[in-house]
Amino acid sequence: MPYAHEHAARIIEPSKFEQDSFRRKNIAEGIDIILGKLKGEDTMTVQAYRFNADKFTPEEAKKWLKDHDIKYISFEAAAKNNPMNSIKFKTIQDCKIKAEGEDFIIEGYASVFNVIDSDNDIVEPGAFTKTLSEMKDRICLCYQHDLQNPIGKMIELKEDSYGLWFQSRISDAEPGVKQKIKENILKEFSIGYSVMRYEQQNVDNARPIMHLKELKLWEISLVTLASNEYANLQAIKSVFGIDTIEEEFDRLIINEKNHIKKFELLKLKHISLSAFAPDNTTQNRTPETVISQDEINYLTTYLKLI
Repeated sequence: MPYAHEHAARIIEPSKFEQDSFRRKNIAEGIDIILGKLKGEDTMTVQAYRFNADKFTPEEAKKWLKDHDIKYISFEAAAKNNPMNSIKFKTIQDCKIKAEGEDFIIEGYASVFNVIDSDNDIVEPGAFTKTLSEMKDRICLCYQHDLQNPIGKMIELKEDSYGLWFQSRISDAEPGVKQKIKENILKEFSIGYSVMRYEQQNVDNARPIMHLKELKLWEISLVTLASNEYANLQAIKSVFGIDTIEEEFDRLIINEKNHIKKFELLKLKHISLSAFAPDNTTQNRTPETVISQDEINYLTTYLKLI
């Protein structure tokens, strides 16, 4: 489980230590070590390194470890930096709707491999292999990214050499949706996903490229307005005590086992944090998006009670 505000580099498995022997020691600004006694030994040994996420990015922490010739068996980014605790949405560019009598069939590529998109992401071949093996039959066509409002069933969902291909049929229980498609009101599509494994490629004087190696696909949606920027949580920074709320959301998301509840928490986290994004200053907010410190405190208290 990732720590809320610390990156953790594990040197030795904690199971090899006496459980009551762990101690923490600061060795540099923003860097602590976890010491403990290996079973059957009396001397203290370094078990892990911890990096303050406010002072180190995951890449900077890894570089520090490399520069000091420290080998680690695992590295886990802080929850606030961990893509697994965020949800993203991407517009589907290559998608068609076919009307066959009363049937409406939607097909196309939900994701394309080996192409740099507008988010500077490259989805690598095989990124959806695990999510398809684990939950292929549970992925539905939804309306407006609402998992509790599925409007269609997947006929086919598979990876090929080009990308993630899907074909879906809109349910007969959705005559209103079909009519809006006929009237060209609904015509855009988007996927909801989480990044499970990635590598960052740093580029001189340019934005880093993220190689997405494993993605969890939550759903494919018919939406009013598709946008890749809808849930970009990576640029959100601390404003008006937002770190506290973010930490509580991450705690709930990590511990939630229910598939739909986890997705809803991810969306709620985005909505709550977006109101405090740096470019959404108080003077630019509408009355609906201004939230007082008292309301923040109330929300934080409420989350702790869940």
